[in-house]
Amino acid sequence: MKNRKTKKSDLEGKILIFFQIGVVIALLTVLSFQYKSYEKSKIDILEQDGIEIPIDFVIRTKHVKPPPVKKHQT
Repeated sequence: MKNRKTKKSDLEGKILIFFQIGVVIALLTVLSFQYKSYEKSKIDILEQDGIEIPIDFVIRTKHVKPPPVKKHQT
């Protein structure tokens, strides 16, 4: 059987390069959809008034066992 392709038009040798380019393009496409941008604003903690941080205090109590119940002997 006669080979009809010329060496210049044969792309079998460049298959790895095409695969790598395809993976890079797919990765960039996926990352571009995942990128989120937010509005940059400075928040100065010292200028904020009225922010209270609630602190819950735990009150320790003593657990007192009740005295044992005496049974009547009859």
